[in-house]
Amino acid sequence: MAARPVRRAGFDLADLGARDARVDVVPAYAGADGVHVAASRAAGARGPVLEALGTGNPTPGLLRELRACLAAGVPVLVTSRCRQGPAVPVHGSGGGATLAEAGAVFAGSLTAPKARLLLAAALTACPEPEEALNRIHPHLTW
Repeated sequence: MAARPVRRAGFDLADLGARDARVDVVPAYAGADGVHVAASRAAGARGPVLEALGTGNPTPGLLRELRACLAAGVPVLVTSRCRQGPAVPVHGSGGGATLAEAGAVFAGSLTAPKARLLLAAALTACPEPEEALNRIHPHLTW
């Protein structure tokens, strides 16, 4: 007898309808400032997904803009740009732990494209950011 994988509750297609919440992927790289994050917000993005350095670290410029997003109630999902290993809030003093303290949610082992689809579906189905984040938490694996 083989064990069946446990399927987490997904999203009802009726909840998604024709609506589409804009969620942009923001890459982190040496010297990245927050211009991409600010431009995404100005264009109507309802939540950025940070493709962070290492285990989930932003640059100082990205950190500044992502904190502004979080302060404005815009959810931020953090992934790692590394091929293996989860995004986890390890480093303080401007690193991932500082982002987590500001309210960012770490996506664990999800890649940025998968995290973007998950956050977009959640924000489409649940207009309130806090409710959307509650919907995605069961899908975030470490």
